[in-house]
Amino acid sequence: MIDRNASAKLDGGPSQMVDPISSTAARGFIGFVQASSTVVVLVGLAVLSGYALHRSILTTLHPTLQAMSVITATGLILSAVAVSASSLGWRRIASLTSALVLVLAVAILISHTITGVDAVSGPLATDLFGYDPALAGRTSIATATGLLLIAISVLLGARAQVQSSAIGDTCAGLAGLISGLALIGYAYGVRDLYAFNPFNTIALHTATALFLLAVAAVVVRPDRGTAAVIASTLAGGSPTRRQLVVTLFIPVLGAVLLSATNAQKVGPGMAMALLVSLTVAVLILLILRDGRVQNDLDRERRSRNAVLTQARTVLERDLAGRVEALDAETRERLKAEDALRQSQKMEAIGQLTGGVAHDFNNLLTVIRSSSELLRRPNLPEPRRLRYVEAIATTAERAAKLTEQLLAFSRRQSLKPEVFDVGQSVTAITEMIGTLTGARIRIAVRVPDEPCFVDADPSQFDTALVNMAVNARDAMSGEGTLTVTVGAHPGIPGAASSAPGDGFVAVEITDSGIGILAADLERIFEPFFTTKGVGHGTGLGLSQVFGFAKQSGGEIRVSSTPGQGSTFTLYLPRVAGMSRAAVVASAVESLVDGHGTCVLLVEDNTDVGAFAAQALEELGYTTVWATDGAQALAELAEDAGRFDVVFSDVVMPGMTGIELGQEIRKRYHDLPVVLTSGYSHVLAQNGTYGFELLHKPYSVEQLSRVLRKAATWQRRRRILNG
Repeated sequence: MIDRNASAKLDGGPSQMVDPISSTAARGFIGFVQASSTVVVLVGLAVLSGYALHRSILTTLHPTLQAMSVITATGLILSAVAVSASSLGWRRIASLTSALVLVLAVAILISHTITGVDAVSGPLATDLFGYDPALAGRTSIATATGLLLIAISVLLGARAQVQSSAIGDTCAGLAGLISGLALIGYAYGVRDLYAFNPFNTIALHTATALFLLAVAAVVVRPDRGTAAVIASTLAGGSPTRRQLVVTLFIPVLGAVLLSATNAQKVGPGMAMALLVSLTVAVLILLILRDGRVQNDLDRERRSRNAVLTQARTVLERDLAGRVEALDAETRERLKAEDALRQSQKMEAIGQLTGGVAHDFNNLLTVIRSSSELLRRPNLPEPRRLRYVEAIATTAERAAKLTEQLLAFSRRQSLKPEVFDVGQSVTAITEMIGTLTGARIRIAVRVPDEPCFVDADPSQFDTALVNMAVNARDAMSGEGTLTVTVGAHPGIPGAASSAPGDGFVAVEITDSGIGILAADLERIFEPFFTTKGVGHGTGLGLSQVFGFAKQSGGEIRVSSTPGQGSTFTLYLPRVAGMSRAAVVASAVESLVDGHGTCVLLVEDNTDVGAFAAQALEELGYTTVWATDGAQALAELAEDAGRFDVVFSDVVMPGMTGIELGQEIRKRYHDLPVVLTSGYSHVLAQNGTYGFELLHKPYSVEQLSRVLRKAATWQRRRRILNG
């Protein structure tokens, strides 16, 4: 089998979708071309020899037939060489010889057009061979036209374009038609077919040679045009070859019947009837055979479609089963991962609660021991004051511990205040050094210009400590930890616009093992840790992330495995502040209540009683309501007697925020101060514009915030007259 793409590529043309062809048919075509070319060359040489030897029989083949001219013999030889060279792939030789044939044919046609006869062949035979011009053959218009068409067919066949091949086949077909009609005329004795005007008479051997060359020009390229259809191995190739053989058999049968008629062995009517009957019989056989072939092809196609349909059904069923099995496996894997994750979380929570319980037990031990010692009689005043101070200090440590726990869960309401990041970093460096150990060198880079932020300083310190501890573990206790503070106009790659004063960036760079790219997206998830069991809870970086988000900032991380990591904490910068102003604002004298009336709203009996007693000790007048509804009832009775409302946030029924919003709606001049140890509403949405006092609070903190709110209320009353 021959690849028809190969010839297209040799021609330099574009590769196109082609049909496979039969190698047997291709070899047969090439053999026919070479054999036909050889026969034509021999005929032409015989004619030229006749002219050279003055043997007329060689120029006519029979005394009763017309002689072939010198130009016709030369043109046939050149055409045969062109066709043979084209089949062998010698394109230049084929093109050159075809061009010479084209020139000869055009010269003859011009001679016929001008003089009405071939005025070239006779004188040429006399000049070259001394042959009698009266006996020399003439090249007819039909012969010149046939040579012209064959030359054009060979020239176009050398091109790669499909359109050129089609035109070349058409030219060769026309040449075959002219010569074929002449041959039928000679075979049937019909002179009009080989001597019809205006094509003059065409010699028998000339018509035979032209017919052979025309057929050879059609099949010279088995991979293209008409020859490709005949040689195709597809369904149409074999019927085409059979029908062509039968078609060529019909004229031969007609010639035989005509000969029998001329010999009076068969009458004309009988001969015609036999010819028609045999032709119809052959056509019927061909039609029936083609029908059977088409039926076989259709059955094969249906069988293949059925097999494909069955295979597709089996594949779809198998695929569905595999997908279902994969889904079940995925569900089981996810369930196992969830169980493992839950187990890890419970382990981390167990470690966390164990540590918290240990710290609280230590604090409670100090408080309980100090309380018991305070009950002893005749206790000296200095020792009593020392025990009281121990209780107060321990309570502050317990409050900081709960703040850290809430920050870990990202549910703490922050207590923002303006502070200098550089000073805070410098102050906490010593504690970081204690945490990291002596083998880690700490380098701190703080600018001379103050970098103020409005954030919770306690949580800021906790975030620094958590990032430092994370860096320590990444360096396995040995390396370099660099803390850099600086002002930045914005966060690199952030979609939202930066605030007007930009950001303060705190970079913590370590020389540790780095973080894998797959873990970078998860390091801020609660309980996610790459450390071994017992070496981390996965809450440290979670606290940093929560603090950054609640403070209006961002936390970014970049890391190269094996070279270390850099965590950058961005916090909104506050401009126009000085260190002296910040220090002065922190020192504020405390004053008593002096009759300020407070509506105390607290559902917890112990906390409410303590707050009421403490306020009365400081000179405040208090009215205690245990829920929001009772507080609104007190206000409805006489709201003017109250200077400030002090309410817990988390209460049954109406919350402190809802109560504050209702008071703001009804009595917009009455200030509301909220207090809470924890509230997810405050953590997510802020304080809604209300002053907030965090639990546990001291008496001094309570007095300061209530005095501030009441003073503002009294000023409003004075201004309103």
